[in-house]
Amino acid sequence: MDSLEFLPTVGLITLLAIAYNLSWPFFPFVRKSALDRYRRTVNGRPAWALVTGASDGIGKGLASELARRGFNVVIHGRNDVKLEGVRHDLAARHPGREFRIMVGDAVALGTGAAPWDVMLAPLETLNLSVLVNNVGGVPMVPILRRLDESTVGEIADNVHMNALFPTLLSSILLPRLTGPGKPALVLNVGSVADVGPALLSFYGGSKAFMNALSTSMAEELTLDGVDVEVLSVRVGPVATRTELMPPRVFWPSVETMAQSILDRVGCGRAVVVPYWGHAVPMLFLDLMPTMLRGENTKLYETDLSNKEKQATQERVYLGTCVNEMAVPLTK
Repeated sequence: MDSLEFLPTVGLITLLAIAYNLSWPFFPFVRKSALDRYRRTVNGRPAWALVTGASDGIGKGLASELARRGFNVVIHGRNDVKLEGVRHDLAARHPGREFRIMVGDAVALGTGAAPWDVMLAPLETLNLSVLVNNVGGVPMVPILRRLDESTVGEIADNVHMNALFPTLLSSILLPRLTGPGKPALVLNVGSVADVGPALLSFYGGSKAFMNALSTSMAEELTLDGVDVEVLSVRVGPVATRTELMPPRVFWPSVETMAQSILDRVGCGRAVVVPYWGHAVPMLFLDLMPTMLRGENTKLYETDLSNKEKQATQERVYLGTCVNEMAVPLTK
């Protein structure tokens, strides 16, 4: 019997470990956002944020929420006419804030086929303290496809947009973000597809790359004593097209998603699931056997195919907004 006396202790340690692992994804939700520390005036110049891919969806929502929280915002996209419309809309909603546009094709810039200095000219005189790398997504129909069903050009363009463009932009802008007594934030909008689900191979791989980049950048800057927070947020399904999919608990509105993302700033991690309604199913998917995940993928592929047919009939292109559909099949 004496030899079994250690079993209660082992059991207690095991239960504590399980409880810790189950609660770990939710620790960031009890911390207050640290976004305000990046809203400092420098030499009389107010703080500005740059949001890439801000002409629609989550990017536009983040631009609006940043303005609501006191930042002037530069919105980036590749269509200057559409950006002007968004700028006008944001200015009407937030009359106390300033907005500028920055035009550039993420794919062309990611491949080096277009000059960076022309696109970045609007930032020259600004006190830039927040960079939001939001541009990205799966701009193809069908969204779910096997690797060999995509052309070399489609794969290259998607990886350039999702991974190379934000990497190069962060590298170029990092010297502008840093300075004595000036904290800054680099926010990378990722996806829960970063775990590499079937049928989202190169998209998921690009998002996993951004997580690794965020972690590495955060550690490098800490070692160098540079006060720049780097945070990658893993986003699940978002109702960017409310006429097709009304917001639900596990499929929040753009506004709710933007608020959740900015609320996680200062959470103490380099990678986080920002919305609780995504963190809960992700926890269960973490515990799901691989075989069941495969069955989940098949069900989701069928469901998404039906939604794409409906979208085509209504002449709505589902692939224009980042992370709109890349979710429940992932962990």
